[in-house]
Amino acid sequence: MPNPKTLVVFDFDWSLVDEDSDCIVLEKLSKPLRTKMNELQHSMEWIDMMAVLLKELHSTGTTRSQIESALLSVPMHPSMISCLHMAKRHNADITIMSDANTIWIDHILIHYGVHHLIDNVITNYAEWDASNCIAIDNNTHSQQNCNTIHSITGEKICNRNLCKGHELRRLLNLREYDNVVYVGDGVNDYCPSLQLRDTDVVCVRKGRALEKLIKDSYGSVRAQIKYWNDADDVLEIFNDVFTRGRLKSEEKERNASTRMCLARGMVAKNIPKILSSNRAVKSLENNWHL
Repeated sequence: MPNPKTLVVFDFDWSLVDEDSDCIVLEKLSKPLRTKMNELQHSMEWIDMMAVLLKELHSTGTTRSQIESALLSVPMHPSMISCLHMAKRHNADITIMSDANTIWIDHILIHYGVHHLIDNVITNYAEWDASNCIAIDNNTHSQQNCNTIHSITGEKICNRNLCKGHELRRLLNLREYDNVVYVGDGVNDYCPSLQLRDTDVVCVRKGRALEKLIKDSYGSVRAQIKYWNDADDVLEIFNDVFTRGRLKSEEKERNASTRMCLARGMVAKNIPKILSSNRAVKSLENNWHL
């Protein structure tokens, strides 16, 4: 029997890495723009705000090398790196879904030596233009028309540029997976959590928005919910999914095989009795016709 196929999905900021990559870049390179971020984030969609702030950062004379250097300070816990390696050893497909951008994510993954472990990155496309200013495509995944509603505010959960629930459904339609493990922390991780089945696992970071949304949604999430504080907790969850869970699956398979062997043995053992019984019936039928 082939091993069950698992899809592992990571949110990026505050999930795969232990900070917000956008915030760190501005914190390191421009305190005034970091303050401006706090002022704008409630009146603009995140990706539009970052496009504005990064243009302003470029206008201050900040260089590409300074930005790339700042990205190296985004922390990825060793246990989270171990999670990636464990998932890949068990032949899982690994996807990152994030409202960050391709430059940020690629640079950080390469820095930590895990880029080759990732099968798919779903995020906002970004590139360096001729003047080494970052240009972000804020319509990379637009027109997805998500209608998932925040249980408290009544507002739509997903931004227009990225619905993670839509993207997860698309992945599940492309390939059949036995189970999904989703690791997230934020509001935009709620919609994909609703797409999960009771055989799946959602790893919810404690003390952040996703935890409150799930607890306020009164059982809307069907998946097994595992709460975590840090990467060590996630590694323990992965151990349970990939090691203990696999052992349980193998044990069930062995038990089923044993039952089948016993059943075959019982049939083989009783074949002479069955044949003898059949001969007796045949003899009675012949005598009856006489």
